[in-house]
Amino acid sequence: MKTPAFLLSFLWVLLSASAQTPTKTVYLSDIQVRDPYILADTTSHTYYLYVQNSGRSEEKNPNKGVDVYQSKDLQQWTGPTHVLTLPNPYWARKSVWAPEVHAYQGKYYLFVTLTSEDKLQPEPGSVTQQPQWKRGTQIFYASSPLGPFKEFAAKSHTPPNWMSLDGTLFVEKGLPYLVFCHEWAQIHDGTIEMMPLSKNLSKPIGKPTTLFKASTAPWVKNMQAAGLALNGLVTDGPFLYHNAKGQLVMIWSSFGEEKYAIGQAVSASGSIKGPWKQVAEPLIQKNGGHGMLFQTFDHQWRLVFHQPNDHPFERAQLVRVQENADGLLQVATDFTPLFNGRNLNGFYTYLKGTGINTDPLGVFTVEKEGILHISGEQFGYLCTHQVYRNFHLKAEFKWGEKKYPPRLNEPRDSGILYHLARNAKDTIWPTSIECQIQQGDCGDFWLIGGTTIVVNGLRNDPKPFYRSPKIADKEKPHGEWNTVEVISQDGMCTHIVNGQVVNEGKLASVKEGKILFQSEGAEIYYRNMQIKEW
Repeated sequence: MKTPAFLLSFLWVLLSASAQTPTKTVYLSDIQVRDPYILADTTSHTYYLYVQNSGRSEEKNPNKGVDVYQSKDLQQWTGPTHVLTLPNPYWARKSVWAPEVHAYQGKYYLFVTLTSEDKLQPEPGSVTQQPQWKRGTQIFYASSPLGPFKEFAAKSHTPPNWMSLDGTLFVEKGLPYLVFCHEWAQIHDGTIEMMPLSKNLSKPIGKPTTLFKASTAPWVKNMQAAGLALNGLVTDGPFLYHNAKGQLVMIWSSFGEEKYAIGQAVSASGSIKGPWKQVAEPLIQKNGGHGMLFQTFDHQWRLVFHQPNDHPFERAQLVRVQENADGLLQVATDFTPLFNGRNLNGFYTYLKGTGINTDPLGVFTVEKEGILHISGEQFGYLCTHQVYRNFHLKAEFKWGEKKYPPRLNEPRDSGILYHLARNAKDTIWPTSIECQIQQGDCGDFWLIGGTTIVVNGLRNDPKPFYRSPKIADKEKPHGEWNTVEVISQDGMCTHIVNGQVVNEGKLASVKEGKILFQSEGAEIYYRNMQIKEW
């Protein structure tokens, strides 16, 4: 007996509603996610981050489907909210990958890769000797970015006998296309494919056409050459957009010299049909990939991707991008404000005795002209929510007049600590590296909590506190503004005071984390706090 259509729709709504869990406010560094996708919805003026709801953490989750987090500013996120929960049984529930949502013709369409427990054929008969799971991209629809999303039919839109993944939508001259990957695990040299869809995206209306193979990109390596015990050339995560010149550009992922990476290809004809010319060097090359582009509500381009490509440490990385003279994407090379000069958005406070975001004495305040005032009356810090790895930080500081116990008779003291692990416990001196801000010692390394670094060819012993002094004193007299800079590049750390390098180290034992500004018994002011990432 067939189930009536209205009853099927009711079941999809019921499944989504029954799977809801309490939401909370988090930050990108808190969310474990692969293949992140952000919809900047102009109707609600809200950013939506779509993620799979199982396999993202060590917690067991019997539900299989898709969650969403919501944000107004790309910093604080509320969620998760379930937008798709797959019935049990279903044609594919083994895994859920790469959800993305597109606004199209007044509705919202969820593209998601589903893998079945069933196989297409036994491994001995496959080219790669890899498991031949039944895998494909399926499209669901809803009237809201919050779902619930409903199926057109209980099957993939991609060919049923293909191992396919990472489907996305592209519309050309009013015609919708499903652009997806034919997986390396089935054919060894993975491909990017396109296939025309019906107007309402309910079904394919033509056969796939190959746009290019992974091997056509000069930067792509066989996974074995990239250090993995797998034999194949990967195509992952296609995303298409038109640049300012009107050219059609695709970003997509594979493995290169430094593992997972994002490359670019340009259509020579300006059409989805190509031919496609590969850009020689990847856009992102250090073990991060599966990216997509969106414009913020203030019209700036952002690239979001996951990095590192290692479970369970995957996090969404959000970077500004710009086009070069050839119309190709590059990570923005200019500085952006770390502190907005108006409030403490993007930071949290920690103080001894009161903990997180409890500052009854007003230790951290914002003054006129965009100046951050740290009174020093309590020990603690102002810390970024965001995690940084490769960055150039600039800030100006000057000392105030006030000092507090127990440092009334000591030099004025503060510090910029960096590489504080995203999940580290907040304490007065957390495990990190410090650029010392202390009268007479500005630019010293302090290695805190057992961290180590190589300076002048020698690595320090891991101790609770270890000082590696600056090579020159470049601090200005009391009451004048100083400029301090910290540069971090894959374990290389440089401290600069008023334009002069005063300390350098390499092979640091910690290479990424949050950045914090100390309150340590002395009044201090900061302004023009800027950061550049790459």
